[in-house]
Amino acid sequence: MISKTLSHYKITEELGHGGMAAVYQATDLRTRRSVALKVLLPHLSSDDVVRRRFLREAKAAMQLDHPGIVKVYEVGEENDRLFIAMELVEGRTLDAVMREERVAIDRAIEIGLKIADALAAAHRKGIVHRDIKPANIMVYNGNVKIMDFGLARILEASALTEKYEIVGTLHYMSPQQAVGLQTDVRSDVFSLGVLLYQLLTGTLPFEGEHPGTIIHSILNSDPLRMEELRDGIPIEVEQVVFKALQKKPQERYQDAEELRSDLERVKETPPGTTPELIATTEVFEEQARGIYSALVGRKRELDILESHLERALRGEGSTVFVRGEAGIGKSRLVWELGRRAKREKVRYLVGRCLFAEESFPYEPITEVVRSYLQVKGARSKEGLGDLIQERAPHLAERIGVIEGFLQVREDRESSVVNREQLWDTACELVRLISRDRPTVVHVEDLHWADQPTLSLLTYVARNLQGERLLIVGTYRPEDLIGKHGDIAHPLIAVLDNMRREGLCEEIDLGRLDEEATEGIIHSVFPDSALSESFVHSLYGETEGNPLFILEMLQLMRDEGVILQEDGGWVVSHVLRKLVIPGRINDVIVNRLRSLSRDERDLVDVASVEGRSFHSDTLCHCLGLPRMKVLRTLQDLEDSHHLIHASDIEYQFDHGKIRDVVYDGLIPELRNEYHRLIAEYFEVSFGERDEYAGKIAHHLLEAGKEIHSLPYLLKAGMHASRLFGNAEAIEHFDRGVEVADKHPTQLPERDPERMKLAMLKGRAAVKALIGDYDGAREDYEAMGRLAERLQDQHELAIALSGLGTTHRAKGEFEVALSYQEKALEIQRRIGDEEGTARSLYLIGVVHYSHDDYEIALRYHEEALAIQRRCGSRQDEANTLTIFGIIHYYSGNYEQALSHFASALEIQRQIESRLGEANALNNIGNVHLDLADYEISLDYYEQSLNIQKQIGNRLGEANTLNNIGNVHYGRGHYDLSLGYYEQSLTLQRSIGNRLGEANALINSGNAYLSRGEYQAALNYHEQALAIHKQIGHKAGQWESLHHLCKLWMDVGDKEKALKSVEEAGRIAEAIGTRNMRARLRIDMGMVHLLKHSPDRAHGDILKSLEFAREMRKVEATSEALGVAAALEVAAKNEPEALRHAEELLNLAEATGRVPDTARAHLILAGIHLIQGDLRQAQSHASEAGERARECGMNELLWQAHHRLGEVYLRREEYSQALDELENAEQVIGTISSQLSDELRPTYLARDLIEELHKNLEAANAMSERRDKS
Repeated sequence: MISKTLSHYKITEELGHGGMAAVYQATDLRTRRSVALKVLLPHLSSDDVVRRRFLREAKAAMQLDHPGIVKVYEVGEENDRLFIAMELVEGRTLDAVMREERVAIDRAIEIGLKIADALAAAHRKGIVHRDIKPANIMVYNGNVKIMDFGLARILEASALTEKYEIVGTLHYMSPQQAVGLQTDVRSDVFSLGVLLYQLLTGTLPFEGEHPGTIIHSILNSDPLRMEELRDGIPIEVEQVVFKALQKKPQERYQDAEELRSDLERVKETPPGTTPELIATTEVFEEQARGIYSALVGRKRELDILESHLERALRGEGSTVFVRGEAGIGKSRLVWELGRRAKREKVRYLVGRCLFAEESFPYEPITEVVRSYLQVKGARSKEGLGDLIQERAPHLAERIGVIEGFLQVREDRESSVVNREQLWDTACELVRLISRDRPTVVHVEDLHWADQPTLSLLTYVARNLQGERLLIVGTYRPEDLIGKHGDIAHPLIAVLDNMRREGLCEEIDLGRLDEEATEGIIHSVFPDSALSESFVHSLYGETEGNPLFILEMLQLMRDEGVILQEDGGWVVSHVLRKLVIPGRINDVIVNRLRSLSRDERDLVDVASVEGRSFHSDTLCHCLGLPRMKVLRTLQDLEDSHHLIHASDIEYQFDHGKIRDVVYDGLIPELRNEYHRLIAEYFEVSFGERDEYAGKIAHHLLEAGKEIHSLPYLLKAGMHASRLFGNAEAIEHFDRGVEVADKHPTQLPERDPERMKLAMLKGRAAVKALIGDYDGAREDYEAMGRLAERLQDQHELAIALSGLGTTHRAKGEFEVALSYQEKALEIQRRIGDEEGTARSLYLIGVVHYSHDDYEIALRYHEEALAIQRRCGSRQDEANTLTIFGIIHYYSGNYEQALSHFASALEIQRQIESRLGEANALNNIGNVHLDLADYEISLDYYEQSLNIQKQIGNRLGEANTLNNIGNVHYGRGHYDLSLGYYEQSLTLQRSIGNRLGEANALINSGNAYLSRGEYQAALNYHEQALAIHKQIGHKAGQWESLHHLCKLWMDVGDKEKALKSVEEAGRIAEAIGTRNMRARLRIDMGMVHLLKHSPDRAHGDILKSLEFAREMRKVEATSEALGVAAALEVAAKNEPEALRHAEELLNLAEATGRVPDTARAHLILAGIHLIQGDLRQAQSHASEAGERARECGMNELLWQAHHRLGEVYLRREEYSQALDELENAEQVIGTISSQLSDELRPTYLARDLIEELHKNLEAANAMSERRDKS
């Protein structure tokens, strides 16, 4: 604080304090006028250069007399303190206004006009402000005043530090000002453009995390379309702002008066008319880089892409793959599509696949989503949350999953339930993008894509076909060979699958012909006089490769072979001396020779970072000032056309350029650059999981193998959390390999400890993907290493892992042995959580082996420890396994109690997935009890949660369960609808087991309706899938239902074959729950083999077990078969007892199909007994129920029974009607059968019996008519 007076000014209060000066309110003692007194800080006042500039600039500002400019009254010096006395304005800075309110568009235009008018007045006097920003604009009573004219120039000599670092307000600087070049009034125009953009949209056009990235953005990024950020901004206003924001001064307004003039025209132009502006509609159309040619020889390919774009605009999403060799013009073609798409206000987003070591799973899709979030201003976790709440509230519960996918989650605890949830969430984000605006997503370099990325891309393509989205992927076919050794590149299988599903179209981009080559030449060199022989020679040398053609033309221009004369282009005499390179690599080498040493150093380091690189990396590795690096990069782009800048990074213009540079480095230098890059990444991004693979790659290439171990481990764990299983295994493999090469222990990086962690991680991933033998080997190796390191904790984990893998293979005794060893260790070392986990797993082994009582004892002990430790999630899991055991034991009340307790805990700990699963489990119990309304309510609650959290697997399974409810009620149309939804979802997420289950259930519904051909198709598909994935229980399930189908169709040989195969499987893996149905199958085998006694024994055992288990479905099935067997044995009383029990059970549980079956069996029994009244009653009931459910097989048999009743009564007309109705239904059934199946079905004994009865009824009816 200075004294109360300065010269003739009395200071009353301090108004503000900045890096250059302090501002006070003061009174001029001479005039009694209140003024604002700006006093330069002491360290600046003592600087001679600053003093001279201060006095010169401030005195120049005194010449300005405009109502929109703060008046400067005096410039003076007192006691070595420089000061300016100026007009005191009562109001707020524009900065404060924008913080406190959203400025209306009309008002923003008015403010812009007034600022431009004031600036124009200054520019007419040759005065440049150089620091236009909201903090320098005062707003009062609807007017504005610009402050601090010329003061920025006072510090211009100090604007760059010794290391050329920028100081001052960066966001509003023009590109020229940002890199310290000479500026003029057009720099103020740019700054005003920034201010107007911010005033209208609430967002700065150029942003970054630190000064370097801000400068990069100012130099290289184009501002987002303003309509993306705020509705209602007139397009003409955007044109004005974008004209002001042009990078090159000559392309901006040439002074503030031109800008003011355009804004005035926009303001005064009546609605519905278009003003004539200096600004044009395409001021920000993306420009091609380097030597440029129009797109030549690609009309057909571009037409295909544009037709897909038109489809996307109609809401018909599609995917196109463009394939072709390096340099053939794939990216150029898609770039042209993007350029045209932007004219239609279609968003064009690019995601790039990076070479394996440089990438992480899903990176290109992540890049696309991040680009969109940047567009929407969601640059922080808070901004992301706000955007999701506003635009996609249905994803609000998945915010943790979204943060994990976008790599912005701070904790490493994964919120992702499963791979399907992650995929669905990513897919929903892409859906959000396309619904906000039609979008073209360009995925580059798919030949470098990993399996997770390709799987997600397929999922998105499959599920967003109804959105305004066009996906275009590009790849090099030659790079699909050899990348994975003997393993086929994953893209090959993805393309095959997408072709088979009709999900994509492919464009094969070939080389250009000679005519197209000539077209490129004339596009690059218009008005040229180049001979046909020149064209023919160039075509011969380049063989029609566009990149080679353009590189050759650039070389010829640079070497003076092609030069400009009289407004056209000609070939000079130098041509004979030019050595034509034989390969594209040679052309690039020639271009690199023209670089200076400094330029070549930057390019060298950039090539080591990758095809994409960052200025910060170059600064660190070369120890250069940022400004020097940025200026050199600008030259490399503008003069040499080797690189180009994107919004957040730089890229080589073509991958070939990067490859040539990198391959040309001597090994020692290359390794040193890798080391420096790794060092920089470690310091800057070492805590970020997505960088772990990159850091490990650079350390390995630098020969720092031991140092790479923690990053290989982190990369593997990160990939596994994102379900990039193959990528995780690759990282773990490399880690184990490195640890084996360096067994010597170091204090900080112990290779053996790292190896232990790698083995554990790799074993877990292998077990997850079903590679149990591989997992076993890793757990065994882990156990040996843990013993050597005397690490009992890790040894117990290895033993437990071995137990789990053996259990998964059905080797229960071995599994039990390992789990018990793990338990012994954990008890000895006092690891309570580990003890509980082992007790739980031992219980699971016993449960898997049907030793339910023993399993419960272990789980009770585990539960007690979990409750003591407060492990709530583990407690819920144990309660769930309690419920499952009681469920399979038929103890439904206890099962419900345990499931309810688990549900309560899941809700308390806010585990939405756990809650959904508990609800599903409760629904399963009520389904088995045939409490259909209750089960449906629980399933629907579960389904709602599964949808909210994006668990597509859980959603698909719950839809399947809801279908089962409707199936049990006989509502087959409804059940098929749910099964179809489940099937579609299962296929979309690639869940083969779930797909097979949905196929089985659909097959059963069609079987019940008598649609045998459809049923056969579904069951055979299910069986094929189960065999492909080696799922024995699923094979048994499919064969069990196929047996029933073949029995209904009448093919006893195939039924016998199916049931024998099912029996073999069941004997090998049969579980307690399988036994009731297995006995039914065995009974059918014995019946087909004409062993009725053994069949009878099997069915009775099945019935006994089903009753004990309280399985309604199994009990009903067994009762029906038992009744049929007793009828065949002519034991009608026992048959009647079984049939009546079936009827009572069916009616009590509301199982309409079983009711129909029971009535039909009873009708047959009463018919045998001669009780025609009861037979008629039951046959009528069977017919009504069968008709209600659409069960044609039962329906025609009910008609047949009624016909038989009428025949017995000699009521031939009625008999004929019923029998003809039966025949008509059979006709409907048989019409849907294949030519192969139809004869078998029609040859059934029951149908032959119908035909005999029909003949008898006809004969008796005709005889009665004659009499």
